[in-house]
Amino acid sequence: MAVTNASWHISLPPRPAICPPPTLMGHSQQVSEKHLRIGAWNVRTLTDNKASHRPERRTAIISRELRKFQIDIAVLSETRLADEGQLKEEKGGYTFFWKGKPANEPRIHGVGFAIKNCLINHLHELPVGINVRLMTIRLMLASSQMATVISAYAPTLDAQDEVKEAFYADLDKILSEVPKEDKLILLGDFNARVGRNHHLWRGTLGREGVGNTNSNGILLLTKCSEHNLVITNTLFRQKNKFKTSWMHPRSKLWHLIDYVIVRSKDRRDVLNTRAMTSADDCWTDHRLIRSIILLSSKAVIDDEIHHRLSCASGAFSRLRKRVFENRDLQAKTKILVYKAVVLPTLLYGSEAWTTYSRHLKALEAYHQRSLQKILRISWEDRRTNTSVLEEADIPTITATIAQNQLRWTGHVIRMPDSRLPKQVLYSQLVKGKRAPGGQKKRYKDNIKTNLKKCHIDLKAWEDMATDRATWRNLVREGAALYNDDLCHAAQDKRRLRKERATTKQVQPKPPTTTFPCPHCTRIIGSRIGLYAHLKTHKDQEGGQSYSTTSDRR
Repeated sequence: MAVTNASWHISLPPRPAICPPPTLMGHSQQVSEKHLRIGAWNVRTLTDNKASHRPERRTAIISRELRKFQIDIAVLSETRLADEGQLKEEKGGYTFFWKGKPANEPRIHGVGFAIKNCLINHLHELPVGINVRLMTIRLMLASSQMATVISAYAPTLDAQDEVKEAFYADLDKILSEVPKEDKLILLGDFNARVGRNHHLWRGTLGREGVGNTNSNGILLLTKCSEHNLVITNTLFRQKNKFKTSWMHPRSKLWHLIDYVIVRSKDRRDVLNTRAMTSADDCWTDHRLIRSIILLSSKAVIDDEIHHRLSCASGAFSRLRKRVFENRDLQAKTKILVYKAVVLPTLLYGSEAWTTYSRHLKALEAYHQRSLQKILRISWEDRRTNTSVLEEADIPTITATIAQNQLRWTGHVIRMPDSRLPKQVLYSQLVKGKRAPGGQKKRYKDNIKTNLKKCHIDLKAWEDMATDRATWRNLVREGAALYNDDLCHAAQDKRRLRKERATTKQVQPKPPTTTFPCPHCTRIIGSRIGLYAHLKTHKDQEGGQSYSTTSDRR
């Protein structure tokens, strides 16, 4: 059934059984490289006003604004259109979907989606309207990655409690039914102020909140905490005008009530969430909220670390009975097999890794478990990690990775200038800007840290790397020094921890102050409590006045 921009009340056609469509990442026209730009906007209404001085349709104006900010998918609140339908703006470049009240009821509430026309043919399914306040759509981001987007319009602060409870009950049901492996994106106008108390709502609220919390905000924060969600509007440090989305009609103060919410595990995929202050008002008192989300996770180092741990575990298990549990082999032979088979599998490709401390801890933990199994060391022996490494005569994973990366960097330095690895190592972005918040760690930062830890001169290392033999010896000696420093630091840390444990004294508890009643055997815990208790004796004995012990003094 064709949908034109001249028809308004068009029922959605039945959804035929279709084959899995191409992914959003696999089509170059719909999403800018690996980013999904998604927006939330309370448009107040999608109905046309014939008395307006603007001849354009409301959907055409909104399409123009969405196209200006390169929005791929926008969730719309207060559409105020009847029933359920869709409308295609050919020139605007967007298709509108909505869910509203029946035609014979007042035109209030309503939610919807505005999706780029080039994305429509690549959707896994069309949007599904739950009720006039909730609408969902499921997207295929990659060959094995799905995302569920929820458009929400919550009741206002003065709405009845039954209406609020019904909305959050429906929302809770939808959130519970979303597959755990799906990315979850919840957007819309929640008519709630979540404030900035990130200490109380740790993991749900960021440090960059605005204003105070109201009752609707408590409901939203509670629901986010139940489902392990994070409000991305509060994660990025920026001016308040880029955080707030709605101006109070009387106080003229700006507040944040429109949100973009994702799972806590996906918060790193959100590059920025901000209000677009330069958007056309379109007869609405809300600002457009735009969030840029990273779609691809193929280059994430966490997945590579997990894969390396899995491969190394498989290699270790295949040699367990034949080598590592063989009592006829010496421990020295087992260690040699471990260094020749398991370690190369574990650290394959580590020359190009940009690691954080959490990755090194995971690798070191596996390294220790493997060595303890080979040396038949039980946890009951209470051996330190440094003693296990000394017995096995093997360095730490951290020092080994540093040695591998420095050797590879020296190899790149000796390459001709025409080689791509050398060009990438010395290249810089021609255009770009720093992202809000903490910056991502670069490979150059990793190399600089390794040079310092290995006691190699930062100013002369490139000249020394041109000589292969000299550089190899320098890196080997520096890695040995780095390993010794790590072992000494671990021993010092353990010694200080033991000293604190032995010198720690139990602080005596302060004496408890009590206030006995002079007229009965009751013991009161505070002076104000005693004063209130004496009033009961006054009432029982006909108005005689009493005072506390301190008052009589």
